[in-house]
Amino acid sequence: MLSNMDCDNIVTPRKNAFFVFAFFIMLFYVLNTVLELASIRISLAYLALTAGFLLAFIKYPFSSFKALNHNGILIYFCFILLVILYASVVEVVSGYSGGQFYFSKIIINVFACSIFSIVFSVILIKKNFTIYSIFKILFFIGVLNSIIIVISFFIPEVRLFIESLLYQQEGSNIDYMNIDWRLRGIAAAGGASLSVFLAFSVVCGVICNKEKLLSSNFFLLCSSIILLAQFFVARTGLLLSLI
Repeated sequence: MLSNMDCDNIVTPRKNAFFVFAFFIMLFYVLNTVLELASIRISLAYLALTAGFLLAFIKYPFSSFKALNHNGILIYFCFILLVILYASVVEVVSGYSGGQFYFSKIIINVFACSIFSIVFSVILIKKNFTIYSIFKILFFIGVLNSIIIVISFFIPEVRLFIESLLYQQEGSNIDYMNIDWRLRGIAAAGGASLSVFLAFSVVCGVICNKEKLLSSNFFLLCSSIILLAQFFVARTGLLLSLI
């Protein structure tokens, strides 16, 4: 007879399907992928969070509401409102943002993402996801984006096609469309932030390997791909990965 732990570890097509769903939700959220199609900017990160938020609320409405109706969340909400108010007053008095309220918008985005993430975590818990499941997904995200980066370097046509779909941030110091030795895969930006995430994904892989969630050969292969991709992203993460 199977124990409860054995039953939880049984892989079913439904569990695999939800793992893939959770992977893409976190993929677009972590990489903050933004498309620009016909001059229309489409944030796949927000679409992914919204999909996870709605699925959790539809499937587990009571648990989702309970997660939000918590004293800690209410305190966090009040704190965010105070920060937004303070930032708005400072920006108006100093005239720093010219009425654009840049900092306030950032705080609102952080708050919205926090709320969506809290609700999405409800369905992860209901599906028996553990912290190691999250580490495994983060490792796979690093591997997938690294594969895209490596392919883009060796096949310029792939890079040009991907960059034709991605949004180029205004004022960015890297022109990803015309520079072929600094790459970002499908992330919103490359540089130090992406390289640090890739290094962190290697750490996630180490943890999963120690927990027997990844074979040693598979982990070494994927880590090598991430390390190779680091050469085309930034030095910061490369040094961290080597350490």
